[in-house]
Amino acid sequence: MKFLQYLTEKLIVINGTKGKKYGNVIILAGGAASGKGFAVANFMEGNLYKIRDIDEVKTLFLKIAELKDKYPEIRGLDLSRADDVGKLHQFITLKKIKNKTFDLLMKDVRPGQLPNILFDITFRDLKAANFHWIKMMIDELGYNPLDINLVWILTDYTLAVKQNRDPKRGRVVPDNILLGTHEGAAVNMVNVIKGRVPQTNDKSLFNGSIHIILNNREHTLYWADSEGNVTSDPSKAIMTKPSQEKIDLHKKTKGKKGAIPQPVIKDFKYLTVKEKGKPIISNEDILKQLFDWIKKNAPITLDIDKVLKYGEK
Repeated sequence: MKFLQYLTEKLIVINGTKGKKYGNVIILAGGAASGKGFAVANFMEGNLYKIRDIDEVKTLFLKIAELKDKYPEIRGLDLSRADDVGKLHQFITLKKIKNKTFDLLMKDVRPGQLPNILFDITFRDLKAANFHWIKMMIDELGYNPLDINLVWILTDYTLAVKQNRDPKRGRVVPDNILLGTHEGAAVNMVNVIKGRVPQTNDKSLFNGSIHIILNNREHTLYWADSEGNVTSDPSKAIMTKPSQEKIDLHKKTKGKKGAIPQPVIKDFKYLTVKEKGKPIISNEDILKQLFDWIKKNAPITLDIDKVLKYGEK
């Protein structure tokens, strides 16, 4: 039997329907290098969604520039260099690539069969979040506002800084942009939860669920044995955390003979602040927990108490 048939993996089931392949939209918010890809792959049913990630589009255009001898202005850019990342971002903006990639994403739409879509954004500012695209989907393609969901990946900013500088990551975001994305995401998510964002108060646009995932490594627990080894034997499995070295070993041996089993996540931290079709919660204990998370993980340059009170930086 397969590993996942032995052990139960914890997942956020968007809108309460596990395995749903059509009709759902997730707006995935989070600052740069916050581990959104990891969260999608491990904390929710990411394999059921068509993902619209502008960073992947950027990488594709770099390949086209080299292979097709096109776009000399971006040819040879290195995404591990902050200045080159900035140049590529400007190129994508001027080319208005976003609208074109959206058209490609929608090519498989059929009447009564709307694909699950995940929009990977930072939520740095409301204009960049492009809520008018979501409105277009609802009006023109038929997505139900009850199925438009928001998930925020909240990560300790100091961890994001380290992850951004990791040479294995493949691209480096300039420090000022990294800071801006984490500050902006925190401010805008607080404003959403406080009911200050008109775009998310319009029930004709957005009336699905809202979840916040605390994506710090110490809060992610895996099934492993008493010695911290990844295990597929349920009789030996306990809730613990393998070393990062052992998790990385799985990645290195994946697909090879004698591969280390993939770690199965037993537990992680998240809060649901809005359920499908219902208002944002008013439970003081849950909101206090959430705002404590934000205070501890947002950049220290951000005055969270001021944001909570006034909705501004």
